[in-house]
Amino acid sequence: MHTASILFAAVSILLIAVTVSHYVGKESEKKLTVGPIQSIAVLPLANLSSDPAQEYFTDGLTDELITELARIGTLRVISHTSVAVYKTSHKRVPEIGRELHVDAVVEGTVERVGDRVRIRTQLIQAATDEHLWAESYDRNLSDILRVESDVARDIARQIGYRTSDAHTQLTAQRPISTEAHENYLKGCYRWNQRTEAGLRAGIGHFQKAIELEPSYAQPYAGLADCYIMLANWSFMPGSEAYPKAEAAARKALEIDDRLAEAQTSLAYATFLYDWDWNGAEKKFRRAIELNPNYATAHHFYSIYLMASARHSEALAEIKRAQELDPLSMIINSVVGWISYEARHYDLAIQQCEKAVEMDPSYAPARLNLGMIFLKTGEYQKATAQFERARALAGDEGIVLAYLAQARAYSGDRGEALKILHRLQNPSQSGFVSPWDLALIYVALGDKKNALTYLEKAVDQHVGWVVRLGVDPALDPIRTEPQFEQFSQRIGIPQTA
Repeated sequence: MHTASILFAAVSILLIAVTVSHYVGKESEKKLTVGPIQSIAVLPLANLSSDPAQEYFTDGLTDELITELARIGTLRVISHTSVAVYKTSHKRVPEIGRELHVDAVVEGTVERVGDRVRIRTQLIQAATDEHLWAESYDRNLSDILRVESDVARDIARQIGYRTSDAHTQLTAQRPISTEAHENYLKGCYRWNQRTEAGLRAGIGHFQKAIELEPSYAQPYAGLADCYIMLANWSFMPGSEAYPKAEAAARKALEIDDRLAEAQTSLAYATFLYDWDWNGAEKKFRRAIELNPNYATAHHFYSIYLMASARHSEALAEIKRAQELDPLSMIINSVVGWISYEARHYDLAIQQCEKAVEMDPSYAPARLNLGMIFLKTGEYQKATAQFERARALAGDEGIVLAYLAQARAYSGDRGEALKILHRLQNPSQSGFVSPWDLALIYVALGDKKNALTYLEKAVDQHVGWVVRLGVDPALDPIRTEPQFEQFSQRIGIPQTA
């Protein structure tokens, strides 16, 4: 009887051990499957205020929280443009996690009442929809910058990242007046619209923030970005816009020499306007070192590499930007543009068609697709894309310039000249870049005028003259002696 009891006890212990071992194994397997959090997306914070006009405030807080977290170099943080599409989405967290390829998601709300603001945030495991952490912050508006840093630091700690040694990366900033900070947020809100009206309104808000707080670095960086975009999209002469961008970026770096956004803007202006190729590359690399998660730094650097004919490197950089900002229309369009400049036309068409599918109302993607069709001789397809872009964006100079090229290449010289005449009348079309006019003359087969306007573009430091070494649209005049002189003035690298 005693022996049987001992045997029964031994078997029971063995079964318990096996069961516990199995359970522990399953739990370990679960943790191993989930793994550490190496990537994160901050979804648009919800505006709980009764005033819909406060959307700029919640959008701005979302953007600044992303920026704070992005300073942790080893953590992949999705950019603002890719999370913005989920503002009105009802998708569940696991689905969003799969679409953005992230391990965790941050959700939250913002409630502003008078001079008080309450921010509630929660951290969610993307794969399992498990809530890992939640916190509420109730502060005065005057303390909002510290709140942003506190939220970012708390999230970083929850996912296992140390923050003590990184700029000291997530430290609270000095106090900034509420009005200056609000103007900065409004400026970012308008800049993100990427329209001429939005960019000019953004400049006004950034300038107001600077007037209120001359030592506030971020508005200077925002100002630089607005001027660069105005020049790049032919809304303002480069000779006017780029120097203003450089001055603003340098001022931002005087105040905070670790501000990646300002370093990126300065690098881009140094490249597009000063033609300091070596200096620009050093600045791009420094910006990426400061914030490896800043998608725009990888994006702009990819264009530098493209113009240098370092196409494989350019593609790697734009792919990195795409990882950080997978739903950005401009970045997805540039993937196709780089393939076009490398003369990989089939791949370029595939990429640009994907961009058009992502957002059929995004005119720049249609312009890029039409540009490729021009080079492959599919003029009707090109014209269709340009006409669609015109319906979306209106009679902007750059759109009409592309349409004139399509008319010229397809044999409708009369219509091409009609559009050209319209563009050369500033009262009807506003500022028109001589670069765009040069391309129309190339399409018309008028080499003399093409070179004349190309020289004007070089004299005026139009940003896109840096593409002289690689742009297929210029192939018909590439062997002209003047063309080589222009390339030498700009300092086009031998690789191009």
